[in-house]
This record gives sequence, structure tokens and C-alpha cells, in this order.
Amino acid sequence: MAGIITFRVILPSVGLGIHVEVTATWADGSEITEIDWDIVESGVVKTLPTLITVTNIGNQPVTLELASENLVGITINALTWNYDGTVLLPTDAVNVQLSLDAATLEPTFSFDVVITAVQQQT
Repeated sequence: MAGIITFRVILPSVGLGIHVEVTATWADGSEITEIDWDIVESGVVKTLPTLITVTNIGNQPVTLELASENLVGITINALTWNYDGTVLLPTDAVNVQLSLDAATLEPTFSFDVVITAVQQQT
């Protein structure tokens, strides 16, 4: 009975990984540990008085997307910002201001604000 002969070659390969990431701080450069919306009324748009700086710390051009997650004690009509879709090159930063329109809310509520970097073609 004849055996099966196989031949295997391992070729090391290298390249530049695509790194898409953003970071956010308050406009004064301090770390954001929590966003305090203070008093929010149902059906009334509440705008944060403080700007948030979002910086592209990746190695690719990106645009930004905004979402909310993990809603507890709140239903959101809209979470918006004044970001206009400008492409951020690596190291570029943009100041944004968030606004919240809550449909329903309990006396205490919480949710996560999610800012996502989306790679753009160069």
C-alpha cells in the first residue's frame, strides 16, 4: 500500500495592519469618566453644555457614527450631535456637542453613548 506524500511550505508574511480607533475627552482635555445629563425632561431636547473632543488615534481616515446602548430606565427618541460627517485623518480631532431627546424616563436612568470610527477609503 502506497503512502500519500504531502509537501508543506510555511511562508512568513508581514504588512501594515489597519488600525481604526478614536478616543474622546472633554474639550479641556480631561478624561470622560461619565456624562452627567443633569435634569432631563421627557420630550424636551437637552444639549450638553460641554464639548467633547473626538480624536482619530488610528492609522486610517475615518468618519464617526453615534449610537446608544444599554438603556436602563429611559427610552430615547433621538441622541444627536453636531458632527457633520467630516473625514478625520490620523491625529485629526473634532469637537462635538451631544443632544438627548428622551421619550420616557424614570427618576434615575443610564445608558452608554457609543462613538464608532468607520474606515474610509483614501
